[in-house]
Amino acid sequence: MSRERIEQAAEQIAQSAFDFLERSVGEIENHPKYSVIHFATAVELLFKAKLMSEHWSLVVEKSSEADIIRFLDGTSRTVSPREAVRRLKKVCGQNISNEAEEQFSRLAAHRNRMVHFFHEAGADGADPATVQEVVREQWQERPIFGPMSCSNALGRLSRTTD
Repeated sequence: MSRERIEQAAEQIAQSAFDFLERSVGEIENHPKYSVIHFATAVELLFKAKLMSEHWSLVVEKSSEADIIRFLDGTSRTVSPREAVRRLKKVCGQNISNEAEEQFSRLAAHRNRMVHFFHEAGADGADPATVQEVVREQWQERPIFGPMSCSNALGRLSRTTD
């Protein structure tokens, strides 16, 4: 497999992350449940794109079973957001604070409740204060990778969509 194809896949993952981020922004007011789900997906994809910048096999759930063909055709199981953060810190040497890691875990928990169970903020007629708290937590300023933060990502997003 060519390095070019792997780089193209990494770029597509990053672009997909920004697509989810853009969707999340547009859904905050009228569809907060989907805003949280799309935001969590964007963060997960950013983690995976960063792992891919080191090596594609870091994205595969069991790197001992990594297979480039299965990876590129989308049939490999990939790492969870928690494992992606662990690999970013331990393998890639990324400086992700414990506070940021906890915030990502809370975000993932909100997303999982909304997708797999029930979340008060995602219900029809949800208490506005509950919705506002989840959205505030989702969008508070947090570094993702060094100088890359949510607001920096939004700035990049607006520049690429103009």
